[in-house]
Amino acid sequence: MKALMIEQATGPSAAVLVDTPEPSPAKGEVCIRLQAASLNHRELWISRGLYPGMRLPTILGADGSGIIESVGEGVGPEGIGAEVVLYPGLSWGSRENVPGTATSPSSTASRTTRPDIGAMSRVLAS
Repeated sequence: MKALMIEQATGPSAAVLVDTPEPSPAKGEVCIRLQAASLNHRELWISRGLYPGMRLPTILGADGSGIIESVGEGVGPEGIGAEVVLYPGLSWGSRENVPGTATSPSSTASRTTRPDIGAMSRVLAS
């Protein structure tokens, strides 16, 4: 699949379109076929090395929407085919400068993503 990736924090021009294998959902995860994704100021911070706790290389993008196409172990199959929204700010946490890691209790209504998973790809596992 194609994905917009950054390997070094040298500025926005470091973002490159790469071929990468499609992910499979791990235990407790779902695989989402993305329909839409966006870049925002977060990607600018990442590209300059200013985003706290970010590990490189990473696929860019945090916000998006798509359809759950497969589930990992421990996730019920009833969510397959559900439309979801990827919105990491939903569980940002109490510290303004550090994102949270909790996920939404309902993957069929909305889904939060870890800050290190990029939505600028065809498929993501979260």
